[in-house]
Amino acid sequence: MCQQLTSWAAQVGKSKRIERVLPPAGLKEALADIAGDRVEQLYKTALTKDERAVVLSTIQTETFQILQSDVKYLAFAGLDEITLTVAWKYFESAIMRRIVLRDGIRSDGRSVTDIRPITSRCAVLPRTHGSTLFTRGETQALCVATLGSDSDAQKVDGIRGDVTASIDSEEDSPIAAAGGRGGMGLERFYLQYYFPPSSVGECGRVGPAGRRELGHGELAQRALAPAVPPQDQFPYTVRVESTITESNGSSSMASVCGGCLAMLDAGVPLTDPVAGIAMGLILEPDGSYVVLSDILGSEDALGDMDFKVAGSARGISAFQMDIKVEGITLDIMKQALAQAAAGRSHILQEMEACNPAPSRTLSRWAPKVALVQISPEKLGFLIGPFKSSRHQKQQSKQRRSSSSCSWTSSRWGRYYVSDEWRA
Repeated sequence: MCQQLTSWAAQVGKSKRIERVLPPAGLKEALADIAGDRVEQLYKTALTKDERAVVLSTIQTETFQILQSDVKYLAFAGLDEITLTVAWKYFESAIMRRIVLRDGIRSDGRSVTDIRPITSRCAVLPRTHGSTLFTRGETQALCVATLGSDSDAQKVDGIRGDVTASIDSEEDSPIAAAGGRGGMGLERFYLQYYFPPSSVGECGRVGPAGRRELGHGELAQRALAPAVPPQDQFPYTVRVESTITESNGSSSMASVCGGCLAMLDAGVPLTDPVAGIAMGLILEPDGSYVVLSDILGSEDALGDMDFKVAGSARGISAFQMDIKVEGITLDIMKQALAQAAAGRSHILQEMEACNPAPSRTLSRWAPKVALVQISPEKLGFLIGPFKSSRHQKQQSKQRRSSSSCSWTSSRWGRYYVSDEWRA
């Protein structure tokens, strides 16, 4: 497939555009001369995201007006808004980075290793199977866990697994292990992530999940999947929905933490609690650097790295790195992983203090599952002779060695044949 895509690109592809808008010489220095002290003082003052944005927008507008009117800066009077905005971003980034490198203080008053305040509440929605409101600083996720039967498993039509049969056909459809993708292309654990424009105070299109939402959901799902018990221990399909209600950095890792608590509230016996954290980096050309724990949105935008690490106290289950510079060394990675482990341990402790705590029992609204064990000879009495014959053919086709089978019946009357029967 990769070779075919490369061949296709050679035939119809176009050269990548590499043009950049570069501010003219002296513009960044002029911005620093006009607004440097005010912006530096602003980044030394602990403010919320919205408060800082309002003040920063006022300073930016006043600075652009001075550039257009003051004869001292006559050379920049005719510049367009795009060029001025690009130059302002370089100027603002330089100030933020200098303060963190020199003083070790971030824009919200934290040190480079501090984690934002964390609060969490379970059972916030009364009729759901499990729910959690997880808040870390100005990032908040409302997570809901729903339990279902095997017919609620998510069908995956992709290169990692083709859907070859429908669950509704009630055939012997082996479901992939928790979080994995089997030959049938079915997932019995999946996480869906939603990021409405209102979470960042904007109006925008509300519709199907976009590329960013799919990627964030996939990352959170991979982080939680190893902790979900196998089907023979917990015969439910588990769906977690994470809706971001407020965002200022690392909403995907908030989805990991909130999703973990929501599943515990729904009674899913996870093997380990799972948490996630986003690490940042400021790396200068001279080699000086500082690693940031639990980054803000501005530190993601103006910094050099967004390194998301998720896992339990025993190890890492998923990670993702976005980098903007070259020169990240092994020493930087070792420090980033060490800080991430310390931060993850702190977040897990804060999750244990969740109030109200997760119930860890099945909700009264969750579907009830009963296990019925019968021998293959009596299978026809339960599902009818035709379906029994079809099941025997399927057993033979898949070359199963078990002489009996285990049936799981949900309260709405669907049945699932597991891989083997246990006496």
